[in-house]
Amino acid sequence: MADPVTLLEVLTAPQLLPLLRVGALVSVINADPNRIGAPSQRQIQLSDWIVLNQADLTDEETLARAEIAVRKVNPQAQLVCATHCEFDLQSLWETVESTPELRRTFASGEKAHEKVQHPSAQTVVCPLPHPVERARLEAALQGLGENVWRAKGFVRLRGESELFLVQFTGGAGGGRYTLAPFYGGSDEPPTTLVFIGANLDRQSLMRDFAGIGNLLGMM
Repeated sequence: MADPVTLLEVLTAPQLLPLLRVGALVSVINADPNRIGAPSQRQIQLSDWIVLNQADLTDEETLARAEIAVRKVNPQAQLVCATHCEFDLQSLWETVESTPELRRTFASGEKAHEKVQHPSAQTVVCPLPHPVERARLEAALQGLGENVWRAKGFVRLRGESELFLVQFTGGAGGGRYTLAPFYGGSDEPPTTLVFIGANLDRQSLMRDFAGIGNLLGMM
């Protein structure tokens, strides 16, 4: 029942960046579609992996409806069915290790039990108090370089009433992003984007995403 937004805010705090990396967010959801309520929707929408548990207690028709319900909320996540939460973890570990910052760590031969320092890791917080143009936002996301490892946040798009969730994962050869309506209920998070990476250019990010680059010199 944990709120994934709160968890991600804690785990991506600047003081934790030298110690932790968010490789993947995994949610365990009951395979009964009637039990997928608002808290589950928040978890599903933010997840990289979704485990439909108790598949052994669910008939094929109900399981198929549960899969459809999950895909409506998050069509991008990896979806697996499980009994007692048991499933093949190899693909999950491959996904985690493929994130740019972790891939560099494994490639350098560093051992998992050793304390690894990443002095260049940092975050940039970009407030977006006003609605933005969809085309401009998507162009800015497509233009992010490999130094941006992850980006998450919430925006309002000009001409649309919903709150939108933005998720970006960087990688060699280009990153990928999703932009989807957020089902947050009455407790809406602030419209802000958070960028995580190495040697981030704050002024460029603020200019590209908030359009306030010319004001930075006055702050």
